Amino acid sequence: MADDLGITLGASPRPAPQYSNPPQLDEAQGLAVDNLQRRRILNFRGKGLNFTHPYLRAGAQAVLQPEIPSDLDLLIAQTERSLACANAGTSLATARNLRWLRAAVPPDMRPTILTIAIKGLRSLFPATRDACFALLADLIDELPPEQRNRLPEWADRVSLQLENVDVHDGVGFITDQFLLFAETSPLSDIQPYLDAIDAGEPVNLDLALSRRILLTLELDPEALTAAVCRRLLSADEAVIRATTAGVWLARPRGGDTDILKTLAHDRAPSIGTAILKSVANSWEEIDIARREAVTTTLRSQASSVGCASVLFNQLVLFNRIEHFGETPPWPLFADLMPTVITHLPLSVAFRNGRLNAVLDAALEASPSEVLAPTLEAWAYRLLRRLPFSMLDEYELSIIEPLLFALSPDRRLIQLQNLLGVPDTGARTVTVKWLVRFWDQLVAEEQALLSEALSEERPDAIWLCATVLTSSAPPPVLVGQLCGDTHLFEQDAENIETALGTDLLAACIRMYRGDPQPLWWYGTHHSDNPVWPKIVRAIAACPDHPLFGECFTEVASSGGQGELRDIVDELPETALMQAFDLLLQYKLGCNGFWRDKSWVRLLERAEDVGLLDAMFERIDAVSDGVLDHLRDARQWLGNNRFADRLISLYPRDIKTIVDLHRIEEIFDQIKSNGTPDKENVALLMCTFISTQVEKLESEPCRLFQTWDALSRVLKNYGTNQALEERISLGRQEALERHFALQKGYSDVTAEIRLEGWVQQAANLGKIKDG
Repeated sequence: MADDLGITLGASPRPAPQYSNPPQLDEAQGLAVDNLQRRRILNFRGKGLNFTHPYLRAGAQAVLQPEIPSDLDLLIAQTERSLACANAGTSLATARNLRWLRAAVPPDMRPTILTIAIKGLRSLFPATRDACFALLADLIDELPPEQRNRLPEWADRVSLQLENVDVHDGVGFITDQFLLFAETSPLSDIQPYLDAIDAGEPVNLDLALSRRILLTLELDPEALTAAVCRRLLSADEAVIRATTAGVWLARPRGGDTDILKTLAHDRAPSIGTAILKSVANSWEEIDIARREAVTTTLRSQASSVGCASVLFNQLVLFNRIEHFGETPPWPLFADLMPTVITHLPLSVAFRNGRLNAVLDAALEASPSEVLAPTLEAWAYRLLRRLPFSMLDEYELSIIEPLLFALSPDRRLIQLQNLLGVPDTGARTVTVKWLVRFWDQLVAEEQALLSEALSEERPDAIWLCATVLTSSAPPPVLVGQLCGDTHLFEQDAENIETALGTDLLAACIRMYRGDPQPLWWYGTHHSDNPVWPKIVRAIAACPDHPLFGECFTEVASSGGQGELRDIVDELPETALMQAFDLLLQYKLGCNGFWRDKSWVRLLERAEDVGLLDAMFERIDAVSDGVLDHLRDARQWLGNNRFADRLISLYPRDIKTIVDLHRIEEIFDQIKSNGTPDKENVALLMCTFISTQVEKLESEPCRLFQTWDALSRVLKNYGTNQALEERISLGRQEALERHFALQKGYSDVTAEIRLEGWVQQAANLGKIKDG
């Protein structure tokens, strides 16, 4: 079996599958085969043995059914070996026989057969992969959720191109290099094969010859006749059938109803991709009737879950010039996407923003009404996925395109469905977008949102917080929720009073996006100018119940000098409280040193006698903050406080200083002439070894101190044993570093989002249907 398909540059290509010592039958096995041939049970057909009659094959299958555990174990082992056979025919026959083998074994062993099929997806032979994928796609409901959710990944694994196939000694197999410059035969060299097929003469079209013919026909698609096309579409390998489909559809054709029907029923994922790309490229050259015919073929392809996933991956690139040119056929996109989304496995998430981007482009290039079915399919899919998945802001950001693509009467039902789901995250994202486009909503839609905010549901407070922390809350909704349409024109204290304790806390957490999943849904940090002022005011009041959250918010996202100003304003009694918050914040993030604020805090602590206590706490956790000694000055500035922190690392200081000195000495030696490299390397190795021995007895604290030793050692040669000792010390320091970071106490760690409903109770347990 092969590893996942990849591209390896600059290396020797993978050799053809072969045995170093070809397997041979022993004497008894040879005699048994001879007897079966003499009795007309077996005979040679083509390159191997086969049964002389289907009845005999059925009898053999019946005899093969395991009756005792040892028989079953032997059968499984033989099946796995046969699937991995270096002979393409044997491997493919095994893959095809997995269907009846599954029926032959006891029910509790059937998952084992499907597991073997999953292994077959790594075969070096394309046809074996195709047969295993077809079995898994047909029996997808029998797989456990964690395997069922991998169907899109498997579809990608069997979606090959001719450039993924190499030929050695007449054997075609999947290579580990993308053969971009594969050798192409002149048309005159392959014409005899084409003529023979057209004349109905027998031609042994194996993978190697089919590949050779198609590499040429890709450059001259007019030379592909219907007869040759039909013959190539009967190939075992989907990569051959897909390439044939692409070549056939690259030019306007006619009289090929049977060919299109064959393609429509071929559910290999690569077929749909090839048809889509070919049709998109030739769209302007084909007439309306032809467009409808090939689009119907693609819709049939899209109704298969395996094909739908690969087609989706292509369709979301429709707005990319490098994939579909400057003027992609948007009518084809609009026609296919609803079917694709409807049949897409529920495990596929819209998390990278590509669907959002391609729909934006489609709305600009197409009449909005033609995209309505796509938006409705997306909306329906959201409802199906919510019980099983925690959807993110991209996947839930359907409101904007809905408003532009659907008429008010048609979109109202979609908005009712989205606001009516149990999932609070989905409801808050929907509310966010409805608030943003409040002025574009019709009266019924505005009333729908107003009613949702008034419902007595456990999560109502989070919908209210979403409205109030949005960029520009509609005054009518502010009045509904707070009793004053002009509330946000007042000062922070009056706003706090009007909101009340619970709603204020919900708003602060919604604005900050903390704790999760508030950040996940992208409703945080709007550009509403009110909330930074409120956060700033609370961050300067250590007695406020939300002080910790707001102080940390300023440390994280405050403006220039804002945190330092707050540190200046705090009463002396709150300095240690602020210190603990800031130290825990620093443990939980990389960068964001806030050195000026730290210096000001330590200066104030020094004035009131708290500096020693603060440095005791810094010393306890600073290994989780610092990577290297130089980080101390980024953290605490270039001053006495950084000097004090550095002094806590005597072993690191001594090692770095000694290392710097020895490098200076060796540089001086080099400048005085050409030293003997071996002697220099030996001296440096001896020095490094001495340093390592010292650190093994009295370890340094920072993992990058070990890195410095490793760097210098490598500059002067290699010493595997010494490198391993350095690596071990580094690993211990790194584990301590990450353990301290992991142990930091988030200011919201103990906060529960009261009333928040997560609909997906069993994340990941998706069942398609």
